[in-house]
Amino acid sequence: MESETGPKESTGRCATTATHAANMSLIVRLCHELANASSLTAMFDAAVDVLAAGTGFARTAVLTLTPTGAMHFRTWRGISDAYRDRVNGHSPWPADAVDPAAILVDDVASHPVTSGLTEVFRAEKIGALVFLPLVGGGRLLGKFMLYAGEPTDWQRVDLTFARAVADLLASFLLRESTQEQLLQSRKMESLGLLAGGVAHDFNNLLTAMLGYAELLRIDLPKGTPQHTNAEMLLRVATEASELTRQLLDFARPKPMQVEVVAVAALVAESRPMLRRLVGDAIDVAVVGGARPLPVEANRAQLLQVLRNLVTNARDAMPKGGHLTISVQERPSAGGERSVEIAVTDDGIGMDEHVRARIFEPLFTTKREGRGTGLGLSICYGIVSHLRGDITVTSAPGRGSTFVVNLPLATAGLPTPSQPRVTDAPRHPVNVLLVEDQRAVRAAITAGLSAHGCSVTGAGNGREALRALEHGRFDIVVSDIVMPEMDGIELLEQLRRTAPDMPILLITGYAELANELPVHVPLMHKPFTPTELDSRLRELVPAMR
Repeated sequence: MESETGPKESTGRCATTATHAANMSLIVRLCHELANASSLTAMFDAAVDVLAAGTGFARTAVLTLTPTGAMHFRTWRGISDAYRDRVNGHSPWPADAVDPAAILVDDVASHPVTSGLTEVFRAEKIGALVFLPLVGGGRLLGKFMLYAGEPTDWQRVDLTFARAVADLLASFLLRESTQEQLLQSRKMESLGLLAGGVAHDFNNLLTAMLGYAELLRIDLPKGTPQHTNAEMLLRVATEASELTRQLLDFARPKPMQVEVVAVAALVAESRPMLRRLVGDAIDVAVVGGARPLPVEANRAQLLQVLRNLVTNARDAMPKGGHLTISVQERPSAGGERSVEIAVTDDGIGMDEHVRARIFEPLFTTKREGRGTGLGLSICYGIVSHLRGDITVTSAPGRGSTFVVNLPLATAGLPTPSQPRVTDAPRHPVNVLLVEDQRAVRAAITAGLSAHGCSVTGAGNGREALRALEHGRFDIVVSDIVMPEMDGIELLEQLRRTAPDMPILLITGYAELANELPVHVPLMHKPFTPTELDSRLRELVPAMR
């Protein structure tokens, strides 16, 4: 008996040993190629080629998880463009899955994961497939796919080598992902330093521009070309100030002060502003809003999300079109309710590649000089901070729909305050303005004077203290960063010598808000004279 079975067993063992040796050689080769790959694409190509060589499966693909939680094809072999377009974004595991298991689909027509796409698989002549998760650092990174032309009993197929390739690719993918995150972090840190460095001077210039533009608009007769030009100047300066705010908010995000906001009312109130934003060639429709639909949010930042989404829709319709903003209540996971804000356009749309990267910082499809790549990433950051989510559906030539879901607030809406009467005669208010930039000081002086204030200027804190020795003032408005004595030093000095003197600090440095004592009034540049006058009314009893 030994003479009959021995050679067969020996031959089988030799064949198995040879297969293992060949596979080990392929693994060593893959390690070398992954370590020396010049890009992620090169890594994915190497992995699928080695997998095909070791398993005989010529039809394979690698997909990675996008920031929006969808799976995106990165490389593939033996599958068509039509198939990829149809199944792109599909994942059998949730994006936050921890240590997901492989899924073996013996028959695509009967398996619950694939039964809804039977026609797609039949057209591609796929009868069975395997989902191998790419897991690294305890999180799902993507998936490796194996395709078979006929239904297959995967339990009878040795997938050890395929699993080894998937694990190896995942480890290198995690390394690359970590390095990419580090580079992105350093890039954003550099961007923050750059933004902070230029913002102060830029915001000072914009404060002067906004001040003089508003004064021109007030002084010039309505309906004249000069008045129209002044309005255009004010509008452009406002847009420039908004760009600076977006850059600083993205590079150096600040904690949000949330309140209960009625989303439906916010959208309805914003409609005139949004119509001006998109222009006459685009029709704007608002759907829903019969109920308040409260959420806990920062009103200004929620408005920024809406404005950024509408701006993106406008740019997708260069020849005009239709824009619809809908607001409604929706059920969400765990039995909770959410408020859905959907912004839909019928513009040029986007393909899967653009859709997968649309919320990435600094990513833009607009031509040079037209887009910053910050608008939608800011939306993503704001919505995430509010425990919500934002998604997009789109296709080339079919427009886009961005959907924001925010948790429905359980707290009630605040009672609206009574409007303050501001046209009654008031006592002339003496303002001590402390600002080292002459152009800014002159613009603010002219603006406050137009609102009935008497303004005395000082170039720094020491000049302000000397002015206080010889004059009587109702409030001190002071810049923070100044030579000789800055605004914070002036504040500390006034608390010792004139504790009842109101003071309003102004600055173009957004990050300085974190360095101020608690309950110190602060106003960020740039602002218009009307905005400053409104703030002074809150602080000076004689102006109310």
